[in-house]
Amino acid sequence: MGPMGPMMGGGGAAPDPPGLVLLVIVVVLAAGAGLVALVLWRDRDLAAGRRPTPEEALRLRYSRGELSREAYRQALIDILKDRYVRGELDVEAYEADLGRLLEDPRPKARSPDGGTAPT
Repeated sequence: MGPMGPMMGGGGAAPDPPGLVLLVIVVVLAAGAGLVALVLWRDRDLAAGRRPTPEEALRLRYSRGELSREAYRQALIDILKDRYVRGELDVEAYEADLGRLLEDPRPKARSPDGGTAPT
């Protein structure tokens, strides 16, 4: 026996295969569990079963082309009315939001004399 002890210096036995296999299985399972936890943590809303708000669902349907512009605006107005009736909005907020929904963001055509052309 040398000054380093019986196992030092390369005289030790190789690790037993069943123990090594068990170690590899534990490491792989831990890595997989960590990956699943990371994905769930990153997307907490989905993991918690969060559903989109009515406005978000409507916006998604409009962006997919499932609703016309007019149907989208009418549905937004209906949601706004519902929020007002439930007391989530006061009169001023309701009227301001309704005004924004009803104004047409597209530029109006101009007549040759500089006025607004009739629609």
